[in-house]
Amino acid sequence: MAQRTCEIEGCEGVHLAKGWCSVHYQRWWKHGSPLTDLRRTVKMSCEVEGCERVVRSRGWCETHYMRWWRHGGPLAGGPSPGFAVRFIWHAVQYTGSDCLEWPYARNEDGYGRITLTGRRSQSASRLVLELTQGPALGRQAAHAPVWCRNRSCVNPHHLRWATHAENMLDKALDNAYEKAYPVG
Repeated sequence: MAQRTCEIEGCEGVHLAKGWCSVHYQRWWKHGSPLTDLRRTVKMSCEVEGCERVVRSRGWCETHYMRWWRHGGPLAGGPSPGFAVRFIWHAVQYTGSDCLEWPYARNEDGYGRITLTGRRSQSASRLVLELTQGPALGRQAAHAPVWCRNRSCVNPHHLRWATHAENMLDKALDNAYEKAYPVG
C-alpha cells in the first residue's frame, strides 16, 4: 500500500494530518496557513478586523489566539487592553450633546472605571475632565446637575469640576427633584 503524500503542490512529504505533511501542518498551526513563506520579511497582521498586531498562531495575534484558546473564539472574553483608552480619547474629542455612556467597567455606584498601566483604577469621568479641563486642584469630578444625571456618562460637556460641598448640594437637589417629579 502506497503512503499518502502531502496535498500541497510540489511537496512530496509524508501525509500527517489535514492532507498535509508535518512541515505544512505546523505552518498552518503556527501561522494560519500551510503556504506561509517563513523567509519573507513582511510580518502578517492579525486576521481580526481592526487588529494590526503581528500574528502569533492560526492567523491571530497573541491576544486573539489566547482568547480562542481560553474561551473558544478570538473575540470571546472581555475587551482587549487599549479599547477603554481609545474610548477615553473618543470621549475627549466628542462634540455631541447626548450622553456618552461608558461601556466598560463600573463601580458599585454606576460610575465608569478605568485602569491604566501601572496605576490604580480611577474614575473615567475624572480622567476625561483632566484631559479636557486640566488637573483637579483639590476638586471632584461632578456631573452638571441640569443636563445630566447619568453616572456612567463621560461626555465632557456634561462634566465639571466641583468642590465636595458643591457636589453634595447637587446630589441633594437631584434627590429633591426626583421626589417632586417622580418618574412613572
